[in-house]
Amino acid sequence: MATKYYKTISSDDPRIVILEFKKNFPMAIMFMRLQEYTEGIKAMRGNLLSEGDSLLAYYKKRKEIWYKSGWAGFNLRGDTLSKIYRNVSEFETTLWNNLEEQLWGIFYKLYREHGQNCYIVSYIKGDKTTLRHELHHAKYYLNREYREAVDKLLSKRKHKKARKYLEKLGYSLSGKGGKYIFRDEIQAYHSEKHKPTTKALGLTKEEQKKLLKLSKQYL
Repeated sequence: MATKYYKTISSDDPRIVILEFKKNFPMAIMFMRLQEYTEGIKAMRGNLLSEGDSLLAYYKKRKEIWYKSGWAGFNLRGDTLSKIYRNVSEFETTLWNNLEEQLWGIFYKLYREHGQNCYIVSYIKGDKTTLRHELHHAKYYLNREYREAVDKLLSKRKHKKARKYLEKLGYSLSGKGGKYIFRDEIQAYHSEKHKPTTKALGLTKEEQKKLLKLSKQYL
């Protein structure tokens, strides 16, 4: 499927939908409120704010309307979308924009075929590094064997440097689901093979080697 702003590209896993966008802004408008419901800034985490209030929350936090270019890609878990649809009382009264409506349509189709065991990712055309990052998120969620192997490796120490780095980027790593997000982000950022990022995460050479081996084995 192709639209004015994005097209769907093929994935080796039918449970994963990949959306390739032309520009950052439409991508952010599609994903912003749903992505931030799980791992966003405090004002948006667990809340469905209006689009205006969402932008104001970011303005208050960053002193600018930062969100439109703040992230290179997005990812949404099937269980997150299912929770919002089924359990959030504001769902029926929320005014969804056209791109969000399209996103829900994509999810409904996935859900009919795979239940919560599905994933949606997005990136900007040509940015293969971000695509690899987002697909690692999908694999971490969908492949239990891979996730448990990553968790076993990363649970051996606290990774204080990585926590500091990710929190500075804006990730919420506390509360319910914080441990999942923390380890998920470490393995996803490592997959980018970007030396400054790897250094910022504080990964040892042995950890880097083992994460790379797991990536090659499962992806």
